[in-house]
Amino acid sequence: MQVYLTVKFLYTRGMSSLEPVAFTVVLPTYNEAESLPITISKLSAFFESLSYQGVILVVDDGSPDGTASIAKELSLTYPVSVIERSSNRGLSHAILEGMAHAKTEMCLMMDADGSHPPEIIRPMVEALMSGADIVVGSRYVKGGGMPDWPFYRQFISRCNAWLALGLSPLTDSTSGCMAVKKSRINWDLVNPLGWKIVLEVCTKHPDCRIVEVPLVFKDRQAGASKASLLVQWDYLVHLYRLYCYRFPTFLEFSRFCLVGISGLCFDFIVISVAETIGHIDVRLASLLGFAASFTSNYILNRYWTFFYGRYAPVWKSYSTYATIASIGFCARLASVQALIFVYPQHQHAWWVAIIGLILGAIITFVGSRAWVFYPAQKP
Repeated sequence: MQVYLTVKFLYTRGMSSLEPVAFTVVLPTYNEAESLPITISKLSAFFESLSYQGVILVVDDGSPDGTASIAKELSLTYPVSVIERSSNRGLSHAILEGMAHAKTEMCLMMDADGSHPPEIIRPMVEALMSGADIVVGSRYVKGGGMPDWPFYRQFISRCNAWLALGLSPLTDSTSGCMAVKKSRINWDLVNPLGWKIVLEVCTKHPDCRIVEVPLVFKDRQAGASKASLLVQWDYLVHLYRLYCYRFPTFLEFSRFCLVGISGLCFDFIVISVAETIGHIDVRLASLLGFAASFTSNYILNRYWTFFYGRYAPVWKSYSTYATIASIGFCARLASVQALIFVYPQHQHAWWVAIIGLILGAIITFVGSRAWVFYPAQKP
């Protein structure tokens, strides 16, 4: 469900007179029959107290609790219109549809459960009018917070924010309160997974001027929370997608590691088959397993990890890949030997082998990207 609130006039700080301003507030909801009346009444009271005039459009996501019917009843008292959605449901896609239908340049999204106070609208709009392209309500800047939350919820929220470090300048990457100038956003780039559309927009628009304003987050006053393990999983998958978008090399290295794991499995299978069915000596079986896994790794890296690798000459790139992989393997053995020399008491520790494996993988990845499957080979 979405609510559009088009404000006719707004008096902003630093201005000597009323100037016409219009913006749209989008409230995505699902099963918010209890919360929606409270939220709409508070929004209306807030705007009336400042002589704001607005129109609210509610777009329901097929809520089984009758949210759409409640919204239609509210339209008898408040300036509310209702649109019901039946496909491509989800909070982020509801917001995108709301932004698409908005007729104003400035758009603002908030939670419909009352956790975002109406008072935050004014500083967000003022920031947009002062030159910002994206304004985000943050719980982690001075003046913000979440006083109603217990320690463990605050800790989880902090951890989620830390996981997104490097993607955007946001201090509160899991915020759900944002205002934007529509013309500054390339909506074709926005493809959120789950509910963190704010992080999606800010990550994919690094050239936009992003400003954070204090947000005092409150617990919902009615209804049930949508938080779940599935929601958290979607957030982690979304983070992976954003890191791959923001840092393409991260995607290549992730695929490279997966290919390496598949090679180890292939190596083990070939050795097992050669020993049990072919009755081949374990040393020869190990050689066959290495050759098979090495070749499978080369093929997968050529056509999947480094998409431009398919343009490289086969035999030349294959031999170069063999050389690079051998150097990485030697570096792996050398690092393990060095660690055992320095820490002889830990020669059987698992972390010694893991450090060597990581070093070998990094060297092989860098060498493969620079000399085997380098982008310049693409015509």
